[in-house]
Amino acid sequence: MAKEQPPALVIEATACTSTGPDEQTPADDSYQTAITELTDAQRAWYEKERTDGIDSSWMLTSPEPPATDEAIHVAEQRLGVHFDQQYTQWLHHVNGWKSFSGATDLLPLDSIARDSLPAQGLQVYSESGELTPDRVGVDSFDDLIVIGGTEEGSNFIAIEAAPNPETASMPVYEFGHGDVTKYDDFKTFLQSEIDTLNQI
Repeated sequence: MAKEQPPALVIEATACTSTGPDEQTPADDSYQTAITELTDAQRAWYEKERTDGIDSSWMLTSPEPPATDEAIHVAEQRLGVHFDQQYTQWLHHVNGWKSFSGATDLLPLDSIARDSLPAQGLQVYSESGELTPDRVGVDSFDDLIVIGGTEEGSNFIAIEAAPNPETASMPVYEFGHGDVTKYDDFKTFLQSEIDTLNQI
């Protein structure tokens, strides 16, 4: 069962960058809080549907173990990109999470690829002209890294590649049904997913 999609909206956002280690957060408890809130929202949705006679136990999932620095570096090298610090910190907590938000998955690093099923959805958009880079707000769709989506590839999540490893945050994009929602950064995206689950 796919989650209800947010209304079509493109939010203007400006990437925030950090130029030095003083602005980095070595241990970010907000991600542990987000993991707890997502897990609680999954459970609440499951319990609600169970009272209606629906078995949604498929959504009771747990995040995968954290990624190592080496695994993150290998993925960046393989993809030819840099991840921003917010997404890197998330990977230090969670390296993939099936059905983390309804039917939407976050891919583990070894599944993030230019030819993954969700990435093929982005390719369809780029070839059809249904959404152009200009409308989305990027120079090229090649600047986007597809980091999640639904199994059938109709909805997907992409993060904009960072210009360098010191970049604090980059926008995140959620594509679905010909629409795109743009979030300022990965934390804002996560909070939106938590809010959406809590409204179901």
